[in-house]
Amino acid sequence: MKTQDLKDFTVKICHAENQAVVVGTGFVVSTDGKIITCKHVVRDAIGYDGFTEGVIVNVCFPWTKDPDLKNAIAKVTALFTQTDDEVVLLELESSVLPVEVKPAILATAQESVGNKGEGKTSVAARWIEELLHPFYRHQPDGVFWWDFNQKPYVDEFFSKVFEYLDLGEINPNLLVSVDVKAEIIRSLKGRYLFILDGIEVVQHQSGDDYGLLTNKELCSFLRSFAEGNHQSFCLVTSRAPLLDLLDYTTYTEREVDPLSIEQGSTLLKKLGVKGKKAELEQVVKDWGGYALMLSLIAAYLNKRGGAVKRIRDIPPPATDDSLEVRVQTILNYYDKNLKDAEREMLTVLSAFRLPIPLEEDIFRRAIFKGETGTPWIPKPLRYDWLDRLVELFYKLCDRILKRKLSESPRLDSKLQAPVDTLSYKVFKAMITRLIKTRVLRKDSQTVAYYSLQPLIRAHYLEEFKTSSEWFRQTHQRIADYYLKIAGPIPEQPRIENILPVVEAVHHFFQAREFDKAWDILHELLIGKKANFLLQSQLSAWDMYLDLHLDFFPNRDFNQEPQVTTNRNKSIVLHNTGFAFNHLGSPTNSKLLYERAMSTMIKLEDWKEVITILSNLTYLDIDFGDLKSATTSIQQALFYIDRSSNRAKNQSQKYLEISVKAWVDCLKGDIEAAGQSFQIAEDWLSPVEPDYLHAYTSRKIYYADYLRKLKQLDQARQVIEENLKISTRNYLLILISRCYRCLGDISAEEQQHEAAKQHYQEALKIIRNTAERNSIIEILSARGRWAAKYMQDVETAQTDLTEALDYALSAGYRLYEADIRVGLAWMYYSRGDTNRAKEEAERARQMSEEMGYHWGQVDAMEVLDKVVGVNLI
Repeated sequence: MKTQDLKDFTVKICHAENQAVVVGTGFVVSTDGKIITCKHVVRDAIGYDGFTEGVIVNVCFPWTKDPDLKNAIAKVTALFTQTDDEVVLLELESSVLPVEVKPAILATAQESVGNKGEGKTSVAARWIEELLHPFYRHQPDGVFWWDFNQKPYVDEFFSKVFEYLDLGEINPNLLVSVDVKAEIIRSLKGRYLFILDGIEVVQHQSGDDYGLLTNKELCSFLRSFAEGNHQSFCLVTSRAPLLDLLDYTTYTEREVDPLSIEQGSTLLKKLGVKGKKAELEQVVKDWGGYALMLSLIAAYLNKRGGAVKRIRDIPPPATDDSLEVRVQTILNYYDKNLKDAEREMLTVLSAFRLPIPLEEDIFRRAIFKGETGTPWIPKPLRYDWLDRLVELFYKLCDRILKRKLSESPRLDSKLQAPVDTLSYKVFKAMITRLIKTRVLRKDSQTVAYYSLQPLIRAHYLEEFKTSSEWFRQTHQRIADYYLKIAGPIPEQPRIENILPVVEAVHHFFQAREFDKAWDILHELLIGKKANFLLQSQLSAWDMYLDLHLDFFPNRDFNQEPQVTTNRNKSIVLHNTGFAFNHLGSPTNSKLLYERAMSTMIKLEDWKEVITILSNLTYLDIDFGDLKSATTSIQQALFYIDRSSNRAKNQSQKYLEISVKAWVDCLKGDIEAAGQSFQIAEDWLSPVEPDYLHAYTSRKIYYADYLRKLKQLDQARQVIEENLKISTRNYLLILISRCYRCLGDISAEEQQHEAAKQHYQEALKIIRNTAERNSIIEILSARGRWAAKYMQDVETAQTDLTEALDYALSAGYRLYEADIRVGLAWMYYSRGDTNRAKEEAERARQMSEEMGYHWGQVDAMEVLDKVVGVNLI
């Protein structure tokens, strides 16, 4: 629970003539001296009612020790008479606050909760409309609206939100660390409003995790937003409670209630339903005041003349029927009155995840006039001589009465045909009618993009799936369409640049063209030819994982990937594990790596086996399972000897020997580590480009080994050379780790200003990546330095707490031991010897269990300081 001491932000409002008389209290709400209080408090302070803006009020900060800032003058700058308590905003003449004052954290995050169709989006839109009215005095500096129903990728959300904020010289592409994103929010100078609509798309909808966000970065981002200390506001709409924010005082949950009977009947009347007031109210009583529900009823009745009495054709729902059941009932009846083209249109649109440009010729030709012919649809049931006769009759009525009475029936007749046979005029008229009935919605006023309401889309999508061949063929066409409109990828790509390709891959999945999906994914998004676009250039690990999960039946990665060759099955397993590791779920990674390796061993693809074993080794080290790490290294060396590619063998062997040396170092076998590092150095030769990243990371191990032996000059020489190579090849993660290593060396040399600069540079770079392991490593290093050498408790606590959260979440026990040593130094610097001893002892025990020599050594150094006794 985030709480504040009242003394931090309360201010006394004093009488105008006698400052010793306190008439009420106010709250400081900003760092520049804004205070809120009630109208009656100001009235009592100045002695009269009916005051206006500009009135002067005396205020007092009773808790400050600074006599010059104890008493101050504030003036009324705004009156909010529409609020229940008639709130008044004051502003200090001097914006300087006493150092003891910490502004109150106001409610900066609200959630609108309710079922689909209850009008959450409409409520949010109406509120925004009122807020942006020209007569509203305190408008936000900007409004950002994101609909997760239409754009479910969190990576794209982050890309767009920071592009919208106009960060000046900051490249939004580099803001892939959630901590940097949160820091940007905290540093916003303006008053921005964020609307996150339909966030249930990225929430767990069942089980023990119901209501929790599925994406850790989005969760951390919103929690950082809810911490306050800025003037922006976030409104979230969802069907589920946002449980990740319940412990914040800044979070408010508001249920969206159904419309009242009177409001519901008014809506029906506005939508064209005709009938007596009592009849309209009875419909609302029977079906409930859900906005979507009433809109669908109106659409159904308007199809049948608009008389409210026609609702009798549909049996009223049971009182315990859910909104989904009620919508399904109405849609079933509504669907019976649709014409063939309308039904085809809605069915095909249900296959799309993103809004689409319905009116563009290329779209219509690709989807409805494809080279393989129009997708099969049931033969029109009423397109016969009777329809033609009815149409002629209506035309005769038009001519006799000189009125356009039969426009709708004539359109009905024209829509009794496949979509690809419609003229543009009729096609446009069909779109207009579907929009008027609230079934179809236009998503932009400038570009004609359209989508279906989520519940309506779900209805037609379920129906669509029953026609398997039509479903498959349509998704094939959609995939081809997205590939056709996909443009070239720019040198500095953004998420939106690759969305057509991403959607093409998704629709190939839906068409069950898994091999085609894999070819496109590998060639255009994740392979060497694409410069590892998703993972290296965009760090879009959420999207990377999402695409790989589609290869599995029901997205269950415990099953077999649905690609043809066993080699590709194994690569999909490995890549899925790789994504899980980057997203903080390394346990899943280990299981998937082991499955992938089993297949590759059978295929005798030793190169892939070695790659998988290397990734397993890193996991084992992070988990603190040094015994398993040693086994993985031995297996990798065995398979290197079996490989026929001698040119690559030497590079691979160098890499594995270097990792073995580092594991020996961690276990305290300094002699074996030294021998292995020397062997690796003797084999050193020009490194192939494919192994450059791995080579430079092994050099960091070597420098850390030398530092632990106090061979600081040699360690610096190794790491500075490594930094040059990493910088020349723009290996950001390794550049950052090199600076961390230089920081550690400078700390050992008591060059603390240099250490500070190196750590800052390391963090600045690593914050621009999604590499969780390296973030933990660097935060832990700087936190320990701040606590042990600088007695900077605040920096140490911030860094070490963040690092510990990451390490515990992922199960990285080796990092955890190092972090707890840092926490022990922090508590020791604070003077809390009991907590220092507790953390150090815990680190020592963990390290002993893991066989982690340096963890025990470092923990004992703290314990010796605390108790003066060697416990080993």
